[in-house]
Amino acid sequence: MSGCDRPGRAGLRAGFAIEYGPVEVGGRSICPVYGVATLEAHTSKQEAGFSKAAYRGEAKGFWNDIAFSNYRRFGSEMRMVPAGVQ
Repeated sequence: MSGCDRPGRAGLRAGFAIEYGPVEVGGRSICPVYGVATLEAHTSKQEAGFSKAAYRGEAKGFWNDIAFSNYRRFGSEMRMVPAGVQ
C-alpha cells in the first residue's frame, strides 16, 4: 500500500508492504513474517501552516524493516461444573 502527497500539503509520501507465510502456532497458521514501511517527509521546522511553501530544505527518506518471529499461542481452558459438584 502506498500514499502520496495531497495537493497543497507538505509533500509527504508513505507506504508499506507485508509478506505473509505459514507459521506453526498451535497448528499451522498464516501470519505476517516480514514487513517494510517507507516514509519521505520534510524534517525541518515549518514556518507557517501545513503547505509545501511552509517547509524548507530537502525531504528525508526513512525505511523501517520488520521481521516477525517467535510467535506463541496464548489460550486457556475452562471446565464448567454445576454448583455443589467438585
